[in-house]
Amino acid sequence: MDTPIFVDGVPRRITVPDIRRWHLMSFPDLADEKYENVMLEAIDAVYTMFTGCQTLFDMQPEQIYFDKTQLLFRLLACWYIADQYPLLVSGVPIMGGIPLKGKRIGAVALTFQDNFVRGQNPDFRDLLMPLKSNPWGHKAYMMISTAVKRVRLGGRIR
Repeated sequence: MDTPIFVDGVPRRITVPDIRRWHLMSFPDLADEKYENVMLEAIDAVYTMFTGCQTLFDMQPEQIYFDKTQLLFRLLACWYIADQYPLLVSGVPIMGGIPLKGKRIGAVALTFQDNFVRGQNPDFRDLLMPLKSNPWGHKAYMMISTAVKRVRLGGRIR
């Protein structure tokens, strides 16, 4: 467990060593220094795309807020890398940026259920659907969709 470090009231940004520490098994090529820019690009991109997510867990105790935010942004960075650079992924089924509903490899089948209630609005557009293109995005999707703060705001992230 990392010691919580907050910058301007939110958990510090994830770093390249964070990605390597937690996800190198799925991205073994990222151990090579020549891929540092790929990781920096992913980190910058996800913090830009998901800026409201930095406060999703601020209702929790400080350590939990820090840990969940760090986990979420690591998952988002892995999602981004897997979609943008699929050849860097090792041992994980990915769809190259296409939302993953199911995957079959030989006799093994993997299927994700969509258990989130969408209501009666036929015009509903799930703007987070692109996250379902690989397992990291799917986990990030679940974290964002079920965050207590988001539910209390009626699904809106401020």
